[in-house]
Amino acid sequence: MYVYEKQGSLVIAYSPTEQGYEAPCSLALDSHGAKLYFAQGPLLSKADPNKLLQGSGKKVRFVPLSSVADFDRPEIEALIAAVSEQAKLRLDSNAKGSIILKAESQKQRAQGATKAARPASKGRR
Repeated sequence: MYVYEKQGSLVIAYSPTEQGYEAPCSLALDSHGAKLYFAQGPLLSKADPNKLLQGSGKKVRFVPLSSVADFDRPEIEALIAAVSEQAKLRLDSNAKGSIILKAESQKQRAQGATKAARPASKGRR
């Protein structure tokens, strides 16, 4: 789960590793609503005959969600199945995983502290 303060969104990702960006799909929640994001979205065009996927990114596409019932829509279930198959991800209902919480601002503060610790480069005179 990631909190992106600059974008004002909460992202929930189910990932096979601790890296959220490796998640085949993720759910983003913000004040405008919810979106279901699909990694490698451009490759899912065959699984999207209704043209639900939106966005123009090189790797990610999304479907806006209006209610929890959208997860039961056959065309959205087909996209989730397709991205899971594409990622060769096996979902095990008995698996014990961990919950990882990260805030984008925490990562940015850590990066800023690292930069501040480096000596300033001297310009040419």
